[in-house]
Order: sequence, then C-alpha cells, then structure tokens
Amino acid sequence: MTRRRLFSAIATSTGMGRLAPAQGPDAPPASVTALRQVKRLCVEDFDGGENARQLRALLIAELHRLGAFVVTENPKMADAFLRGFAEDLVFTERHSRDESVSGRSSGNISTGGYTRNRASVARSEGGSASVRDRSETRRHEASLSVRIVNTDGDVLWGETAESRGGKFRSASAEVADKIALALKASLARLVPEAEERLAPPGRP
Repeated sequence: MTRRRLFSAIATSTGMGRLAPAQGPDAPPASVTALRQVKRLCVEDFDGGENARQLRALLIAELHRLGAFVVTENPKMADAFLRGFAEDLVFTERHSRDESVSGRSSGNISTGGYTRNRASVARSEGGSASVRDRSETRRHEASLSVRIVNTDGDVLWGETAESRGGKFRSASAEVADKIALALKASLARLVPEAEERLAPPGRP
C-alpha cells in the first residue's frame, strides 16, 4: 500500500475528513448580533385585540416603504423577527351635566292697629331653573409596542408608540408611521452605511 493510500485510510477511520461539517442549503444562517446586520425581517402576528391584525398590515406597509429590510413572510428565510403587542380601540365617551337653581322670597306688610281699618298685604314669589346637558364623543386610540429579535431570541431593538388619531390619519396608521420613523432614526444613528440603505433609488 502506498503512503498516500495509507494516509487516506487513516483519515477515514479516525474521522479527520469530517472536521469541517458541510453547510447544506437548508442549514440555518448564523444569528445576527446587531440591528445593522438585519437584512431579511419577518413580522410575526401581534398579540392584542381584534384589530391587531390590521395594525400588523399597516406596519408591514410602512416597513416596505422604508426600504431598510426585505420583509418576508417565510420565517425560515429571515435573520430577525419583529414581534409586538397591538391595541386598537374605538369607543364612545358620554358626558352629562345637570344644574338647577331655585329661589323663594316672601314678605308681609300690615297697617292699622286694633281698629276696624286694619289692612295687610302678603306677597310670595318663587322660581326655579334647571340645565341638563348630554353629549357623546367618538374616540379612537391605538398603541403598539414592538421589538426586533434575532434567531436566538436576543432583543436587538424595541419601541412603543401611542396615538389618538391625527387630522388626516387614523390612530392606527399614525402609530405604524411612528414605529417606522423611530426604526429609521435608529438605523441612521448606527453606521453611515445605514443611510445608504435608507436612500431612495437613484440617489447618488
């Protein structure tokens, strides 16, 4: 047996040929350790009330418009996950006010004495007024608390936003916009390269 064949047989029997395991196509990627390393983001279902699904859809649209990540629905392809708690409430506030004012005055005047020409005048006045006010106001409040975690479950970023609605936007749309803007600001503060990821297409 030649020396080359002898070395090959020893390597096979001792496992030296398996020191570096092969990374197959289905092998999970290495976990990211910082927000700036996130490239593909999966937005999971939010905990919360009935309208949590709508808030999730609004936030996905804002993140897609932001352009900092590839938003994917496939968790196997994501290197980070956005999780959160959403609350979107529509309710009616009722206000009532009851006020009442009342007054009464009386007087008695008599003249004469112990004679037959005695005269007397009695006067009594009274009055009352009441005010009753009822009003109803429709309110819309939304809140969203989110966090971005890596595949190991480590939190890389978090933010909370609340809104009672704006002049031209609903409370839920405004909350999603606030979260996206906060994420954009956090990315811009990390490294200069993050600004290039946020730049619109065609910008030099």
